[in-house]
Amino acid sequence: MAIDTEPSINIRNLVLEDPKKELSGPFLPSRDILESDWAAIRQLLAGSTYTEWRRVMATGVGILDPKKLEGIDLSREIEDLKAYLKIELGSNPLSPDSNPNIAVLERLFQLKVLDPQAFKDLRINHNPNQWPSLAKSVKNWTSNISGFGQYAKYFVLTAPPDVYLNREEETGRELLLFCRPNKALGGWDGVLNTAANLKIVFPDQIEQLNLNEEFWNHFKDEMSIWREESLYWSTFVETALNLAFLSASNIRSDESGIHLDFNPQDSQIDPETSLQPERRKF
Repeated sequence: MAIDTEPSINIRNLVLEDPKKELSGPFLPSRDILESDWAAIRQLLAGSTYTEWRRVMATGVGILDPKKLEGIDLSREIEDLKAYLKIELGSNPLSPDSNPNIAVLERLFQLKVLDPQAFKDLRINHNPNQWPSLAKSVKNWTSNISGFGQYAKYFVLTAPPDVYLNREEETGRELLLFCRPNKALGGWDGVLNTAANLKIVFPDQIEQLNLNEEFWNHFKDEMSIWREESLYWSTFVETALNLAFLSASNIRSDESGIHLDFNPQDSQIDPETSLQPERRKF
């Protein structure tokens, strides 16, 4: 009688896989934003006809997880951005003494996220004098430290890497002091956006802010409430984006958009229980 036998295995061909690398950080979009959250956010984006709201929401989503924008038609929002910037940057060439409307900087930022190629094609990227002039005009806002943080964030994330923004140490200290939690002004809620701006504009200063477990849990608890009540999804995305900026190990801006990197952490393997080739006697 024939007996079926499995082919023999050469133990020399067995390869142990490297330990799986996981991401670490006090806030991780891949861990702390649930698929049910994304489903609700995508549904709102797909169903809303409010262009400005969709543009802001989509920009946040595009940084947190670009794949979540797949299948959502943003052509109207992108065309509106291109038309606005063509008018503002074409008819009003920037000068070192100008104070451009923050809407210009914000829309440059949004277009870079939503359509990097359209951003690259903008006239400002082909005029060597425009970005340096914009850098000088951003510097004019240091008298309004909160406004400067917002302007400077948009500039740092959109400008070419060879354009220098004069970031004086004293300005960084002022922005840091502005971020100190003040319960009378809403506690951490009142400084989250400025703290994220500080991380982007003055990354060397962020360690001094001492963002502790109370800080991270406060916002995670708020996001849980919004999730349970299925409300305030735009605030949910804005909060998640600022937390992600603060938690990221690296914030990259390149020709393909704006990206967040998080530290990889090797999963811990117990040497007593790790997989080792088993010695078998025959």
